Amino acid sequence: GENNKSRLKRKEFGRVSRAFIRLIRWGRRYDIVFTASSAPGSYTQKLADRFPERTQLLKNVADCFEQAVYSPYPLGKEKLHEYEESIKTIVQHQ
Repeated sequence: GENNKSRLKRKEFGRVSRAFIRLIRWGRRYDIVFTASSAPGSYTQKLADRFPERTQLLKNVADCFEQAVYSPYPLGKEKLHEYEESIKTIVQHQ
């Protein structure tokens, strides 16, 4: 069976992915396209080149996303909240 940690991790990853998809849709409006071969970090770097004032937020997003994907440990409530808020702030830019 699945232990609590991996169940939590999977649920958390669902939220992480949904938020990242919002970011990808937003980026597409500015012709910054995320492809299957894009690394999340290089994608957020492209966005940061275009929107330098968003660099710190984008760096936070990349760090959290990579932790969510590659680390066996969940992000935890606070980091997940910060990640989602960062994306919310980024995509508010028109």
